[in-house]
Amino acid sequence: ILQSDLESKLLTIENSQINGQKALRLPNTTNIYLRFAENEQLLSTFNQNIALSTGSACSSEDALPSHVLTAMHLTEPQAKSCLRISYGKCTTQEEIDFTVDAIIAGVQKVRSESPKWQMFKQGYDMSEY
Repeated sequence: ILQSDLESKLLTIENSQINGQKALRLPNTTNIYLRFAENEQLLSTFNQNIALSTGSACSSEDALPSHVLTAMHLTEPQAKSCLRISYGKCTTQEEIDFTVDAIIAGVQKVRSESPKWQMFKQGYDMSEY
């Protein structure tokens, strides 16, 4: 229930998609692509109020794009605009809502400062991003 609620709320963000949404996957992990919101910039907007990752748990110190995402045919720029969100049996609905609100605000902030996002919104071909 938490996963479907989290994902449906995150998908209200323009130009977002859940990676592997139709695949068999863990029920406590979501990986989302947020176009034109580079993950490292996005993480900095959370002021350490939520803990998210830009890659897999086994490579959390690695600055390279997730090998899992590249194996799923995401380009390097796309993989660098993804977040991994994990939650457990003690995660509350209030924590999910707080996280969604923080991600939405973070994406808005990062995109407002992104020349690529501005060019995309003006109609430029940004298909490689």
